[in-house]
Amino acid sequence: MEFFGGSNQNQETAVTGWTKPADGTLKINSDGSYNKDTLTGGWGYIIREHEGDVVVSAAGRLHHVYYTLQADAEACIRAIYKAQELGIGNVVMETDASTLVSAIKTSRYDLTANGSLFQEIKAFVSLNFISFDIVHCPQACNKVADALAMHGSKMVLAPQAVWSGLAPTFSQGLLAADYGWRGD
Repeated sequence: MEFFGGSNQNQETAVTGWTKPADGTLKINSDGSYNKDTLTGGWGYIIREHEGDVVVSAAGRLHHVYYTLQADAEACIRAIYKAQELGIGNVVMETDASTLVSAIKTSRYDLTANGSLFQEIKAFVSLNFISFDIVHCPQACNKVADALAMHGSKMVLAPQAVWSGLAPTFSQGLLAADYGWRGD
């Protein structure tokens, strides 16, 4: 089993644009949003297979959010639960939250306000995936997940939305832009 990118858990892998994961591995991009005035936020994720085709995307609203990092961790949790539900075994997760990457790859943040969320993520991935790595990516390659999180933060009538096999219309232009970065 390989978790968190192999033996060096403290090393962060940086990416510069959306790239294909290895064959047999699915890539998740997740993001959270936070409104400090209302203490609400949103979460969003998109799961794509090794050719970049969308497996599922989702967004939802969060209540009682006190930190941006909390929203990012919630987005990560919802994404990995969905991946496990779909029977996905090999996962690479990308997020533009570098602190979240560090919190998942180390124990440095386990006793912080959001420590229980980080511990939940680590325990869940170690029990449910063959391989899992979480990497930091710049916001420029996480725009689809960001748009989903922003959409989720504005949802009122339903707590969440799931789009199986596609990305919602409002994010399709961003998704198309990602294909220029795929790298063959």
